[in-house]
Amino acid sequence: MRGSLRSYRSTAVCERSGMRDGEQRRGVRASALWGSGKRDDGSRSNALWGSGKRRAALFATLALVVMVPFGAAASPSKQDASAYVTPSLLSAGQANATETFSVIVQGKAGNQAAKAVADVLGTQLKVVRNLNSIDGVAVDLTGAQVLALAADKHVSAVTFDARVRLSSTSTADTNEKWPYVTGVTKYSGAPAATIAIVDSGIEATRPEFAGRIAANVNLSTLPGNSPGDGRGHGTFVAGIAAGHLAGKDGAAPTAKLVSIDVMDDQGMARTSDVIAAADWILANK
Repeated sequence: MRGSLRSYRSTAVCERSGMRDGEQRRGVRASALWGSGKRDDGSRSNALWGSGKRRAALFATLALVVMVPFGAAASPSKQDASAYVTPSLLSAGQANATETFSVIVQGKAGNQAAKAVADVLGTQLKVVRNLNSIDGVAVDLTGAQVLALAADKHVSAVTFDARVRLSSTSTADTNEKWPYVTGVTKYSGAPAATIAIVDSGIEATRPEFAGRIAANVNLSTLPGNSPGDGRGHGTFVAGIAAGHLAGKDGAAPTAKLVSIDVMDDQGMARTSDVIAAADWILANK
């Protein structure tokens, strides 16, 4: 081979695996909410999510630009810590020991985040919210407390509880013909799974959702959040997913809906509110 030698480095990409279900085992889970189903076809049923011959599915529509920080394997430089800390948070904490920051603390396993907060900082500290799906807690900490928690062996990550916002705004009604082009209309009579809309809420009084709002949940911790849908975006998304009016059906016009409101009337939410929505879905499926 002529010319200079070229060296290549390969980078191993490690992905955190989540809860695995279908590939490892078949059948169903039974609970007070799901009820029981047939093991031969994997169906589940309950009063909230409905039933069908096909495997029931849960669709959470996140109409948000969300970057949910999960713990990284390596620690940032210039710190004596076992946990990952967002670099900008680390710098801010080192420079402002008494300033308060809204953060998410993630544990390594088995509710370790809450334990670390209690052990390192004292039980008098008020945890804003427990985040069971990521073994984390949302809490307000000073810069000094952030650094103290970052050094705890039970903590995997300390990151900003950043605000997230809508990726788009609501639009006016249109006369799109996509349902007819794609043939989706032929499925309108089939049993449909319940769809969870994680957004700004759903205006339940609108006729296209009549009798199909199975639950309304408000998980927003920001002020200025009106009842129902103070922004309009969640209602718009729900219409795309499961609206039902003559000539204006959504993708699954017979599906029930769960409205999970995580946004204020300006279209803003905290990262921890969105994670709390995932917690609610997992707990109530």
